[in-house]
Amino acid sequence: MARTDGNILRAEPSSHEDSGDSWYLGEVDVDEQFKAREAIQASEREAREILDRVPAMISTRTEEGVAHTNKRLSDYIGAVITNLRDGSYLNYLHPDDRAAVAADHIKSPNKRPNDIIYRLLGKDGIYRWFHTPAEPYFNEDGRTYCWYSLNSDIDDLYRSRELLREREFQLNLLIETLPVILWKADLNGRITYINKKTVE
Repeated sequence: MARTDGNILRAEPSSHEDSGDSWYLGEVDVDEQFKAREAIQASEREAREILDRVPAMISTRTEEGVAHTNKRLSDYIGAVITNLRDGSYLNYLHPDDRAAVAADHIKSPNKRPNDIIYRLLGKDGIYRWFHTPAEPYFNEDGRTYCWYSLNSDIDDLYRSRELLREREFQLNLLIETLPVILWKADLNGRITYINKKTVE
């Protein structure tokens, strides 16, 4: 078999007693198929280049797992996550978050847009909190072809909110245990808060 100018040439040997050895040749025009395949490959390369140039951490996944991470996200974790449909992408997530990410995000039967908050391991060996919303892309038959995800580092904001909640909890605990009567009212004189000692 040989290819010449967009055609495939097939040759099959044959042997007959009357005519001796001979070859049968068949030629098939596959130029359009090769051009279509090359166009698809060029489009895929262009799409990946666009994803790599976007100033954000972007990933694509199928129902089987993570299919691609752009350069910015790959640089963050220090590895290229491509075709990790065997589940090894979970190694980059905090152990306490892996089950939730797999069940609620990767393997979720819900075909609507979704998002999740989890901890992702950076190449520096430190886990940081990330927020990842994902949008599904559907085939013409309605099946999910893939998901496009934007992975945002929210660690500083998340930790500051956690710290604020902790301080609020400590303040409330202090107020509730003080051996004094404390109450609060609005401008109309309606009481909006009383502590435990006041109730007692």
